[in-house]
Amino acid sequence: MKRRYNDQYNERDHKNSLPYSIVIIKPDAHRDILVETIIQDIKKGGLSIAHTKDMILSRRQAEEIYSEHSDEPHFEASIKSLLGRKDCNRVTVLVVESNGGPCLEKLQEIKGRSDKEGIRLKYRLFSREELERRGLSGEGLKEELANNRLHVPDSDECCRHLINMLLTDREIKELKEVRPEFYKELRQIFEEKEEPKILPHIR
Repeated sequence: MKRRYNDQYNERDHKNSLPYSIVIIKPDAHRDILVETIIQDIKKGGLSIAHTKDMILSRRQAEEIYSEHSDEPHFEASIKSLLGRKDCNRVTVLVVESNGGPCLEKLQEIKGRSDKEGIRLKYRLFSREELERRGLSGEGLKEELANNRLHVPDSDECCRHLINMLLTDREIKELKEVRPEFYKELRQIFEEKEEPKILPHIR
């Protein structure tokens, strides 16, 4: 797997030991009114929701999210799955926490695969074989398969990078205030000193 964030990479990332991770629920889940159901599935899988926000991603952000797969044939289809369409282009970003132990392995298990188990199989509309029987092929097939409900990072390194990219300073500060031992490795937030207000001179 290619690494795009190697300036932050260290040996510990092989272990994926962080007690938190990130989920991006895609526009196709919004389209089919599945967001709350998916969140409940994540909770039933044993994870807690520490933060949630809805947003519309830019193409640059979508490319960055899938940057580790930029040389793969489904890269463009994956980007489109995050951008959605004009009438349905919102994603939901979740920061999730484990209730003990590493988070990412459990999250990937909950996510599953569209041909095996988990959320992706539970909420898929059609299998690859069904889509091919319907006449889809090439880019059309890739795009339909990429509408797979949610994205989960491949590593803790990716997770930290995406949280730092998608959350505002204020949102990261709130996470640090609640669980400083969890989020100490996220970007440093420097408080702006408030300039003293100068009152007008009263004559």
